[in-house]
Parts: sequence; C-alpha cells; structure tokens
Amino acid sequence: MGTSRSEEERGQGGSTELREPIERAMGYVERWAAPLAELDPAAAVAAGDDRYIAEDLTHNAGRALDALLKGREVTGRAIDGTVLAALRRVLFATLDNPTGFPAAWSRLADFYYDGQRPGMTCSPHNIREAVQALVELYRAGGDPEARRRLGTLLDSLLAITDDDGLFRADRIAAEPLLSGAVPFADHQVIGEFYQSCTQNRGRLIMALTQAYRALGDPRALELAQRFVRLVRAEAFAEDGRLTHLAGNHTHSITGTVHGLADWGLLAGDLDTLDHARRIMQVGLPPTCSSFGWSIEGAWREGIPGRGEVNNTGDMVQAALILGRAGWPGFFESAERMIRSHVLPSQWRIGQPYRRPADDPKNPPPQVPDSEDGGWGCPAVNDRYGRSRFGVLDITQGGVQCLWAAIREGIAQDDLGMAVNLLFSNRTPSLQVDSGLPEQGRLRIATRGTCRAPATLRVRRPSWLDAGRLAVRRDGVAERPCLTDGWLIVPAAGPAAVEITFPVTRCDGTEWVNHRPYRVVRDGDQVVAMDPKGECAPMYPSAAELNGRTEPRTGAGGR
Repeated sequence: MGTSRSEEERGQGGSTELREPIERAMGYVERWAAPLAELDPAAAVAAGDDRYIAEDLTHNAGRALDALLKGREVTGRAIDGTVLAALRRVLFATLDNPTGFPAAWSRLADFYYDGQRPGMTCSPHNIREAVQALVELYRAGGDPEARRRLGTLLDSLLAITDDDGLFRADRIAAEPLLSGAVPFADHQVIGEFYQSCTQNRGRLIMALTQAYRALGDPRALELAQRFVRLVRAEAFAEDGRLTHLAGNHTHSITGTVHGLADWGLLAGDLDTLDHARRIMQVGLPPTCSSFGWSIEGAWREGIPGRGEVNNTGDMVQAALILGRAGWPGFFESAERMIRSHVLPSQWRIGQPYRRPADDPKNPPPQVPDSEDGGWGCPAVNDRYGRSRFGVLDITQGGVQCLWAAIREGIAQDDLGMAVNLLFSNRTPSLQVDSGLPEQGRLRIATRGTCRAPATLRVRRPSWLDAGRLAVRRDGVAERPCLTDGWLIVPAAGPAAVEITFPVTRCDGTEWVNHRPYRVVRDGDQVVAMDPKGECAPMYPSAAELNGRTEPRTGAGGR
C-alpha cells in the first residue's frame, strides 16, 4: 500500500461521506443569516438596508431556507430556530405585494434596470428562489402560510404568461410593480446584457417540478410546461447546441437544463428528456470541463477563468436525472464532478492561500471564520477565482447538489436495490462503505430489520478493469455477473457483499476555457493538475504527486 496523501494531494475529495460537507455548509449559511434576526423585515423591504441590499433580501433569503431545510433532511443536523424564523419573516416580507412575487427596495437599479432610479423593484430572476423556499417550508412542516403564498405566486405567473411561456405585455403594464421592471419583457437588451428566457423562466422549471412533486398542484405543472416550450424553442437547437437566445448567465443555462431533464422524467416527456441529454453532451461542454468546472459567464467573462459551483451543482443534478432515466453513464459524470470539483472547491478554515503574483490589486481576502464551509467562484485549478471563497447563494447550490446525490446514490425499484454512486451512503435498507479513491473497495450490507433486496446492482465505472474485479459474499468468493453498465449480485439476501477492484490512474490533457491542463485522475477523482493553482490550489502538481506517492498493490492497487 502506498503512502498516505495529504488533504491537498487528494484534492480534498478523499472523504466519501457527503453529509459532512453539507453540515459544514449549513454552518456557513446560519452564520450569514444570523444578523437577519435584528431586521425589521417590512422596513428593510420598503426602504432598503445597508447590510442587506435587495438582491440579498429577495434572492438569498430563499436560497438560505432551501439550503438549511434540504440539508437538515439528509443530515439530521438541527437548525437554529431563531435563524429559521428570521429567514421566513424576511422571505414573507418580500412577498407582501398583490402579485406575491419577491420584491424589495433596490440600490442595484442602474445595473439591473437600465438606469432606472432606485426604488421598489421585482426581478423575475428571483422568483425561482421564492418558489424553492416556499416548497421547502411546506415539505418540512406543512407550513400553511407558505402554501398560501405559493398559490398566489403561481396564479400571478399564470396571469402574466401565455401558453408558450411568453410574457403578456398587457397584463404586465397593468401592474405597477412589474411594469417598472424592464426584465418582465421578452427579447430585451438591458445595458450590456441580454435578458434571456433562461434567466427569468427556464431556471424556474426545476422549482416548479419540485413544487408539483411536493404539493401535486396542477398550476405548477402547467407553468413548467409553458416554460419548457419556450426555452426549447428559443434557447437550444435540436442537436443540443446553445443558441444566442440562451443568454450569457451560465447558471441560468445549467439550471434550465436541470429543469428540462426533471420535467422530462416527471411528465414522461421522452422527447424533452432526450433533448436535455443532447444539451449536456453537445451544448454545455464548451462552457465547462469534464470534471465539473463551469464558467461563470458564457460568451462574456467578467473575470477570465472564474467559474461558479452553482453551475456544477445543476449539471450534477441533471446528470443524476438522466442516469435514473436509463443512461447510467451520467451517474459516472455526476460522481466525477462531485469528487473532482464540488468537494475540492469547498472552502475550509486552515487551508493555505496566498496573494496571486499577477493580481496585486485584487488579493484574496483575509478569510474570516464565516467563510468556512462555503462555496464560491473557483478557477479550474484553484479555489480562488478572483472572487470570495464563500458566497451564500453559491453555497446553497453546493448543498442542493449533495442533497440530490445522497438521495439518488442508492435507489430501489422492482428489481431490487441499485448503488448508483460509489460514495459511502446509507438508507434505511442499505449501508454502503466506500474506500474510493484511495482503495477500490465497496462494502455493502443491509441495515436494521429491513429485508435485503432480491437483486443488488452496483454501477460499473467505465475505467474499471472487469478482469480484476472480485466479489465476496459473506467472505466467500463468487463469480462477478456484469453488464455494460452494472455489476449484478443476484439473490443478494441478507448477506454482506464486498467488491474490490484496481483504481485505474489516467494521465492526460484536457483543454478547458482555451487552455490545456494536464489532469491526473485516480478513477473519477482528480489527484493532480498542471498548471497548479496559485492562490488556494485544489490539487498538487503532477510532479508533487509522483514524488509523494508510491505504486499501490492489492485491493485498490494499480
């Protein structure tokens, strides 16, 4: 067995228990939200607040609620009741208007609204955040006020859009709050920015599908279908390429693809589902890497090389849906992005960082404790992409991504149980202990008094050498049963199953954002990269890796 590797050498992805990074992120969200308890929400919405400008009130309060409630669902971690109550009050205060849309006094009017004077504004970009938060409040405790407000919001959306998802100018003109907000219009260029349908409706589809699953509300289903029609007609070519109408905001694009995939699965719309698959395989690759980095601004970089973990989170969730729909290779894509970018890019106190030599005017901040557990805008090889290490709304994207991975990592159907992701995980029926990436070893056993599945399926990675795979049931070797995508253990019964295999090392070049990178992977985990990051590297260089590790033999050896 080779020498152990430091956290930096492993790309910080060595731990395969996904609940730990979620709990750290929940702490970050609580620290961000704690001062909201001091606010008078109605006054802050009506007049603004120096600490929390409108983008925070209408956007981030919803994100914080979604992160905390989804995080609690899969980890069991308690949430500070004062913080939760404050977030709920702030969210509801932004919705206290006849439309039920999130609105607040804004100092960002010059940036978002083409030079209009600061004042009360409502941006359709933030409606998704309100829907997600209201859904989670209802799912968490049957909150009747959250359900009522969600109904008001859905009615307003139905009233201002037509059957094809376009905004109805006559209805918007009749509502002062909306008629003063230029983005409630189609095919508008605001300043330097094109307000794409992905930014204000496409990204909302995934929240609407979640709303339908939670409440069974036909209004959510109808709106999702309208917006699916719109974005498929405007933002994406049939072969999956992005059109110019997809816009510049990559997170809205990836969020839209996430929604298309979820709509396709929910509605049994195989044509839309396959379109989402083509976008993932054709349209998104020019904006991202195979291991999860995704550019913050498609076609227009505000800061060259800066990514956004929100984008990665949506790509992971779209891949999980496509894997469940029958393309198991997407499960591998999702796992690779989590191991090689989502986990390594989470900021943790104690990680070394330094000022980039080529950026003396924009040094990394002296990171306060509040950044611990947050996600931000990393570069391809560095946690610091010339932006903060932790950003509230991006941290929510990381939490939601891992929440989905835990829920989808182990699945049950009529055939039995399937281990879709090779992370350590647990359900009431099954326990998976993973040695990856250090060791190619999975130990799978039933939990509690639950009956074991008749058949156990374990996803077979594309890099796995089937000739060197071994299966033992209760310590007794048995011959592996393999398909192209799966290892099948028939009649699993209440036995403990151990699977061992070599972890294949891959060393090659990948062009990302017009630059070549040497990428070394152990299975789906990036373990080294050249060039190495400058400020807060996510991975060691290949030379450092080769100088500190030794060839490994036995289970997990190469």
